[in-house]
Amino acid sequence: MPISAYNEGWRERGPCARVRFSIRTCTVAVVIKERQSGAVLARGEPDSDVIEYEGNLYFDPSAVDKSALRVTSRTYTCSVKGTCNWVDFVTAAGRTVPDVAWVYPQTKPGHEAIQGRYGFYAGQRASTVQEE
Repeated sequence: MPISAYNEGWRERGPCARVRFSIRTCTVAVVIKERQSGAVLARGEPDSDVIEYEGNLYFDPSAVDKSALRVTSRTYTCSVKGTCNWVDFVTAAGRTVPDVAWVYPQTKPGHEAIQGRYGFYAGQRASTVQEE
């Protein structure tokens, strides 16, 4: 659900000049869906539930549908961030879509911001779609 705020104030421009300004900001939920079924895998507000990190989206565990996502024993090791576990999407009918997300249970120093968060590729991918 979009959240909007409208701020007005004064800004100094040049020596001794005061100019009236207004800023409208909108925060829109970021949603990741499984492409084929359209199932919502994650939904969150930017900067609180979801952060962008190195071009990917990392969601707080409370913002993902953990009933449909299964953390696997399959891993990938990034020499910079550490080792993550791949996450599969499992439909109610039992269809499995592998590797829709990943989780770093522990990260290397400097990457603590994504530790424990569910990572998704931003944009359009073979198995997932980002919506805002």
